[in-house]
Amino acid sequence: MRIRVYIDAKYKIEVISYAYQYQDAKGKLIFRYDNARHPENVKLIDPVGYFDIIALEKSARMILTDSGGMQKEAYWLKVPCITLWDETEWIETVELGWNILTGADRDRIIEVVRTFKAPTDHPPLYGDGKAAGKIMDVLCQKALNL
Repeated sequence: MRIRVYIDAKYKIEVISYAYQYQDAKGKLIFRYDNARHPENVKLIDPVGYFDIIALEKSARMILTDSGGMQKEAYWLKVPCITLWDETEWIETVELGWNILTGADRDRIIEVVRTFKAPTDHPPLYGDGKAAGKIMDVLCQKALNL
């Protein structure tokens, strides 16, 4: 089970935050980590909303995830990412060195966490964040020409 390997690898890693409750698409609880038995270096938190997740990601030194969306968010936020899969749909983040694939290999996860250094180069892969303003400029210009 990938999540168990993920937790076991974290035992050897510094303080982290870990949302310990997972639900399937129907809202059924499918996993909960025992709050009483976690190691001291793991801080368990209740699941949080999207904006709180972004705030946690932004303040992280590094992100370990099996989420495709979180890989991309890590890149936007300039936070190094370790992906617990053997492949990713965001291959460009791997090619630029911002994302390393470890699979579920416990020793590899620990090694990468200890040695991963973020690259200095960070091109705007997914745009410059100004698309809405550019769209508004075009729409306003079109409206003036009506």
